[in-house]
Amino acid sequence: MNASAINRMIWRRSFPRKPPLPLMTSRSLFHVAGTPSAMKKTTAVTKKMRPCNFNLIRALSTDETFTQPPRQQLELYNSLVERIQPLGDDYDNNKGVACYTCGPTVYAPMHLGHARTYVCLDILRRVWEYQHHCCSAKNSNNNPPPPLFVMNITDVDDKIMRAANESQQDPISLARQYEVAFWHDLDRLHCLRPHVVTRVTEHVESHIIPFIQRLVDLEMAYVLEQDGVYFDVKAFEAQNGTRTRYGKLAPSAQATSFFDTAIDTGITNTNKKDVRDFVLWKIRSHNEEPLQWQAPWGAGRPGWHIECSAMIQAVQERFGRPFVLHTGGVDLKFPHHTNEIAQSEAYNIGNNNTDNDTKERKGEWIPHWVHFGHLHIDGRKMSKSLKNFITVQKMLEQGEEGGLASPADDFRLWCLSSSSYRSPVTYSSERLAQTRELRGRIVRFFCAAQDWMQKAEHEHLLETNKLWNDQDMELFQMAKNLSASHVTTLSDDLNGAALVHDIMALVDKGMDYLHHTKPADGTIEALETAVQTVRQILTLVGFSSATVEVGKIRTNTNQTSSSRIAGGETALVDTFVKFREEIRRIALKDVKQGSDTNASQNILRTCDILRDKVLPSLGVELMDNKAVGDQGESKRGSAWQYCIPRQADDDEERSQNSNSYPQIKPLRREDLQQIRLEDFFKSTLFKGQFSEFDDDGIPTRNADGTEVSKGQRKKLMKKRDKHEARLKGT
Repeated sequence: MNASAINRMIWRRSFPRKPPLPLMTSRSLFHVAGTPSAMKKTTAVTKKMRPCNFNLIRALSTDETFTQPPRQQLELYNSLVERIQPLGDDYDNNKGVACYTCGPTVYAPMHLGHARTYVCLDILRRVWEYQHHCCSAKNSNNNPPPPLFVMNITDVDDKIMRAANESQQDPISLARQYEVAFWHDLDRLHCLRPHVVTRVTEHVESHIIPFIQRLVDLEMAYVLEQDGVYFDVKAFEAQNGTRTRYGKLAPSAQATSFFDTAIDTGITNTNKKDVRDFVLWKIRSHNEEPLQWQAPWGAGRPGWHIECSAMIQAVQERFGRPFVLHTGGVDLKFPHHTNEIAQSEAYNIGNNNTDNDTKERKGEWIPHWVHFGHLHIDGRKMSKSLKNFITVQKMLEQGEEGGLASPADDFRLWCLSSSSYRSPVTYSSERLAQTRELRGRIVRFFCAAQDWMQKAEHEHLLETNKLWNDQDMELFQMAKNLSASHVTTLSDDLNGAALVHDIMALVDKGMDYLHHTKPADGTIEALETAVQTVRQILTLVGFSSATVEVGKIRTNTNQTSSSRIAGGETALVDTFVKFREEIRRIALKDVKQGSDTNASQNILRTCDILRDKVLPSLGVELMDNKAVGDQGESKRGSAWQYCIPRQADDDEERSQNSNSYPQIKPLRREDLQQIRLEDFFKSTLFKGQFSEFDDDGIPTRNADGTEVSKGQRKKLMKKRDKHEARLKGT
């Protein structure tokens, strides 16, 4: 019986099969009592219903107190058995379990291919730890500690030696330099650091050499003079019999291709007993390499595969925890992880020191293996060897800084939404920009919701409606459904794409609520539930405060406000927008009356540049509504909202850094006539203003991801009609 079936059984036994009398829920309470004519129906209904449980209603608005059904166990694709399985974490309730991740070989900066692996791993870790926390909260007695996360640092390797030789640096100094850069990049990506870090150089004498010696003693490794120590695959298979086999993790086609290539190119050692045998210890003279250790078989250094096996053994002996999960990039599946399994299973044959947990796992050294897919760019795997990589530092520095910008959160959202963590994915700056717009919709919802709730609380406190309507209930129910389902969605093999889809559906529902509900007509509680639900989910999957905390009002009576402006930055922007609107109104009036046209046109151009270029770069989006009525009076002013700061291109930056605002130079008529009608809004005339278009080339979304409003579309259609007439020569 699997975990899901057990959970269902527990749930059914915990509650009566025969349903009790219907509960007067928040929907029935607020919806039925909405009109006086419904009061008679209410009386009739309440005779058959239990009294409304107001404690339950209060609990519904607070995730911490709302009792959910038992959480589904985290299920992940296991490369070892090639199917999705529950992640076992209950081998020992006292010791807990551990996870090992193959970390970086530190000879160059981290690139986005690595970053995707570590961000996806970070999401996996957060979900696993959250589920462990939920289980511990329900079972307060004899709880195991949270999973232990271990990552290695490969600080001795052929690549490190070559890089050190080319740069004329000490290999260890070079490795430490790039290790520091790695942790810095990991922090900037908002990834949790591992609990335990193991360096290869610090385990050579204490664990790696003894590990190899045991394999030699068990006759599962042999020494080639003046060469090294090799693992004996045939001896391993003969000793293990039918209990296990070499290469069970690797696809046969991949392994066959690897060995055939090694033979054809002559890179394999012809003195080996079997082409599958791999090196455990490399004998090196001091003239060949300055970095080496003394060993019974000769001075040298360890091979790549043995390092992880020995360090896992070291951590297991120190902490007494079984490793139930091993992760890494899919390129490590063969030969690295395949050889790890073989040499570790050989090491544990007849080992009386092996703990009972290891013995009970049916001969599997580590039962669950998770591999993260490649990141491709221009149709090829992103890698250091191909020199087609983009570093994490470059990606983060190219993103906008300040305000609501967060390149790290944009990248995390892209990793979460692009495809399955175990599938290959293609990276491009355009795709990352699309994800940035997606996050822009989320933070805009936070800002707009907070502004709406502030108005409801401060301006219309006594008039604010507390009677829930259909819109309130729909928003509230959608939020609670997502609150109840998001962990289950993530537990299904980290289905991030489905989670992002559900989040955006709630965000769009919330924005629709804000657009159609005045603060005095809606309920703060329904909107607050939706906002908090999105915040909590984003926190769970590792988004930073640059996203999660947007829109929150920070009040601290113990500290002086950071703003020196009365009313804060909101009051400043409000005043500035009103000033611009008044200047714009005067200019429009002059243009309409035909007086001082040149000066007025320049003022209007400056206002437009301020709206389209300057303010967006600061994280403020300005929307001009209809400004001048029939009598030349302002009917409605301009509205504004926060947005993710947008970078200007080089020409715009040069113009904005000049002494005055750039003047828009109109295109000649013959130039305009070269622009096709369907490309009109995609031309340089509207550069950077829109992100999505319909089949006719008409914008549907602005550059920040917001939908083009009806009023905005009406204005755009007038410009399009004018251009169409221009093309027809009328």
